[in-house]
Amino acid sequence: MVDPSSGVTKLDLVRYYESVVEWMLPHLKDHPLARVRAPTGIAGELFYRMHAEKTGMPWLKAHDRSLWLNHPPLVTVDTVDALMSAAQMNVVGF
Repeated sequence: MVDPSSGVTKLDLVRYYESVVEWMLPHLKDHPLARVRAPTGIAGELFYRMHAEKTGMPWLKAHDRSLWLNHPPLVTVDTVDALMSAAQMNVVGF
């Protein structure tokens, strides 16, 4: 459950992202971005991720390490598959 107070589920989140993908992807394309994750739902701990994760969210595009030296690569969500992968990992914000 992503939001127990409203009953929003992960499937609802996936369907929402599917419904806005045509508008959303042009704004995300090629931009390194932070993702807000809510692994136990928005009532639990939220945290930001800017870099590639060891959990290996598939289909995220890693940027050249020179964008931020001495840090793991920054990532972009720029395909439908990447956006669905983000939804699977309970990404509730970009």
